[in-house]
Amino acid sequence: MAIFRKKNKNIFMQNDPKTLHENLEFTATEQYKILRANLSFTIPEDVKCPIIGVTSSIRGEGKSTTAVNLSYVLAENGKKVLLIDGDLRIPSIAKKMMIESTPGLTNLLMRFETRQLISFQSNILDNWYIMPAGNIPPNPSELLGSSKMEKLLKALTDEFDYVIGSVHYIKVDECYIPIDESKEILIKARDKYFNGDIYALIEEYYKTVAEVVNKTNADIIGHIDLISKFNENNELFDEQNERYIAAYKNACDVLIKSEKLFEINTGAISRGYKSTPYPASDIYKYLKNKGAKFILSSDSHGADTLCYDFDKYMILI
Repeated sequence: MAIFRKKNKNIFMQNDPKTLHENLEFTATEQYKILRANLSFTIPEDVKCPIIGVTSSIRGEGKSTTAVNLSYVLAENGKKVLLIDGDLRIPSIAKKMMIESTPGLTNLLMRFETRQLISFQSNILDNWYIMPAGNIPPNPSELLGSSKMEKLLKALTDEFDYVIGSVHYIKVDECYIPIDESKEILIKARDKYFNGDIYALIEEYYKTVAEVVNKTNADIIGHIDLISKFNENNELFDEQNERYIAAYKNACDVLIKSEKLFEINTGAISRGYKSTPYPASDIYKYLKNKGAKFILSSDSHGADTLCYDFDKYMILI
């Protein structure tokens, strides 16, 4: 029995010129195509369906815009692509794309079923599917971290060539803490959940990072040291502290075994948070010495910063 009684009309009522690929300026269109080409070269040939997470440092930086346009150009190239809105707190893809917000991801998680994926097919490209977030649940992070989500992603990888989605948090006492929204949130989390011990928070963060491939089967490991976003000039903690070094090394050692690509991310530079890319130089050197491979990313949604400082940091890959 299928999960939905009738087909959801996933119809674009009005194209958003700032979002939809076919309405972008030529320069922006070409940059997304370059990103598509880079992915085709860096993702191993034996990976049938890579799951690509689109992330950013704070809210409103263009995760949804980038995810929409990247998924579109991949589908435009003949791939069967599913775009998932994994933001179950403040979903935006349905609104941006002028489609119904339900049924969506949460509906599938609450009653696991994939036979009616045709419900999410766009009317622009037959091979482009868009899954909105669905009804916003009281426990969004628990759903995303559940075994049901893991099973759903596994099932979807059998159906599609690419699956794209994203999230950033650590779990403490059934609470999910975003680690990249503000310095104040980190300080409050440090004091409330870790008795003022910032390194205990960091250790929990890197434990979560170490599980990213195991939980998502992602092919690209995004800014591994995102916890350092608000730590320019060691404002929150000392990156030479023995506990910090041990925490990131433990995570790196686990992730290197996956043979996945590590992201060199210049987004925080373009937005003024950092003066150097993720990962920090010491972490990069550690990964490099262990045989890790890298890919450049700008975490950008504007044509002017889509390849930000790539010429400067291309040598790192």
